[in-house]
Amino acid sequence: SDPTSLLQDLFPAMSASEIRGLMQETQSLKWEYAPWVLVREEPARKKYINILPEGYRSNGRTAAAEPVLKIYFFGGSTGFGWGVRDQDTIPAQLETHLRRLNPRIQVYNFARSNYWSDQETVLLWSLIQEGHRPDIVVFLDGLNEGQIDPQYAPEMRRLFDLANTKRDFLLLTAFEDIAIVKAIRTLLPRQVPERFFLSERRYYVAGDAPKIAARWATNREVVRALGERHHFKPYFFIQPILGYKNPWHKHRFNRESVQDELGSKIWTPST
Repeated sequence: SDPTSLLQDLFPAMSASEIRGLMQETQSLKWEYAPWVLVREEPARKKYINILPEGYRSNGRTAAAEPVLKIYFFGGSTGFGWGVRDQDTIPAQLETHLRRLNPRIQVYNFARSNYWSDQETVLLWSLIQEGHRPDIVVFLDGLNEGQIDPQYAPEMRRLFDLANTKRDFLLLTAFEDIAIVKAIRTLLPRQVPERFFLSERRYYVAGDAPKIAARWATNREVVRALGERHHFKPYFFIQPILGYKNPWHKHRFNRESVQDELGSKIWTPST
């Protein structure tokens, strides 16, 4: 059977080939360095996904020439719209509804994959420093709040370790999962920092929930203070989180079941 059938009910207006193209575009998105927040999606000009050089994603329609109300939307992949077309993202749908009131309302989708409130707050601050002046800011958070490091922070630490140890471990890093390399690793001198070999991202554990909530609340207060100073109104939303008080392993779209059912036919980026 066609593996796209699993997603067909989510995209009723799209054919199987269009769904496959959307998934391939999503998986082919690349990262680039961004000041203060470390990384962001590279600008992209595709059939379904378009990211402007200014750092926000298109809403799939013509931007208002002189917006009477500018709304900046911040969040992670849910807000960015990972796996959906430009016009189907949450910020795009918000703009669609608001333009029924006034066609000159503009929503800017500054949500980025893997971002959480720490990075989003810094991103807002940096936009203000560049002279941006939104009328309203919207934050949609929740799933990514348990992170300790931004995306690619472990790789950044490796680069510093390389510079500090004055040793050439680039080749070793590239092949560190090979058995012989693991054996060599046990023979390395002790001055090589252990964190050089980290490849996974770090998260708080479940017992740190109060700390996670307090951190989010602190970011909320910072945004509110910026709003008072720069005359914009902030709104904060917590997204429903898969796996919270429900059996994640039984969810139809958990990572393992999707990969098993769809295979590489959809998820392998186009070449």
